[in-house]
Amino acid sequence: MSSSKKARSRYEAVVITEYVDMETGEILPTSAVKSHKDFWPEIHMGERCAQRGTIISSLRKEVRDFALFVLRFANQRRGITPGIDTLARWYAKLHNFQAQHVRRYIPRLKKAGILAGESLLAPLFQISGKGLAAKAHLAEDAAASLKFLRLAVKRQSPLCTSPLLCPFAPS
Repeated sequence: MSSSKKARSRYEAVVITEYVDMETGEILPTSAVKSHKDFWPEIHMGERCAQRGTIISSLRKEVRDFALFVLRFANQRRGITPGIDTLARWYAKLHNFQAQHVRRYIPRLKKAGILAGESLLAPLFQISGKGLAAKAHLAEDAAASLKFLRLAVKRQSPLCTSPLLCPFAPS
């Protein structure tokens, strides 16, 4: 949504019709290049960012804040780590809410097109780590826990009272 709260259904997008082979200088039509093994398909990142922004800004403030929290935990397997139930619990602890109230936001995220399942993001919000080996995903849970603890410390949350877990927590 724009600042005037009007939905835009039309916009001007750049369309690539020809490519230049940097080795030979040959100008190639898009149809000839797409079949090449080294071709990277065009992705309209500006368009995707605008679509994501529109979806997120259309949410109520409480739901939007939760959505942004959830998106911080996007992994490179097109989903979130940990699952949405754990993230709802963490968000509730971080903000001193009751978890059942935060869980009411989950269907709204699915309806808005941010979540596609319990641990899967909708296509527009997915991140794909195509070149990553399977072992690169082994530490996702630990990394997510660390990310949550850092957020808790930043908020000076009472969750971090242990000097072992949060050495910078106020005493």
